[in-house]
Amino acid sequence: MSLRAQAIEQIRQAIITGFLAPGSMHSEQAIAAKMSISRTPVREALLHLEREGLVEFVPQRGARIREFDPKHLAEVL
Repeated sequence: MSLRAQAIEQIRQAIITGFLAPGSMHSEQAIAAKMSISRTPVREALLHLEREGLVEFVPQRGARIREFDPKHLAEVL
């Protein structure tokens, strides 16, 4: 499994379990440090998760974990 795929799965699980709380802001660097992965796969993973609707980018601030309802979460999974 590529680092990008690993990062996608790890971040997605962190969102689903609430480790990355809905509405919270995170920098690529902070997530990369928590997961012991370089920033590039984390950035790619966040872009992927943005397309899924789990994350939104806020310019000059980082990535915000979107608040979601159970129906949306079921669609993503």
